[in-house]
Amino acid sequence: MLFSMFGFSIFGEGEEYIESSGGKKIYLSGIFRRDNVTGEVKYYREPYYIPKNPRTETQQANRQKMTDGVQAWQALTDEQKAVYNKNAIGKRMSGYNLFLKQYLLSH
Repeated sequence: MLFSMFGFSIFGEGEEYIESSGGKKIYLSGIFRRDNVTGEVKYYREPYYIPKNPRTETQQANRQKMTDGVQAWQALTDEQKAVYNKNAIGKRMSGYNLFLKQYLLSH
């Protein structure tokens, strides 16, 4: 079984690790992730990589739409934000996320 130490990492392509007193490898390099989608929290490590950023027109348009949505949320009054926060109760998301979801679907 491999163990990881979260909060500390060495970035690079090499498989850097230290050995514990029990002889187990503790990996220091890579991208450490936390997954809670299934309701069970899991931690795992992926090799370090540089993500692709093709900067297509569609991608740039989506980024602009997201930026516009965030600015629209920031322009809301506290009372308007409170309505979204109330409507988000029980939906496993914040009022902010509910607003952005509706904004992105409608634009």
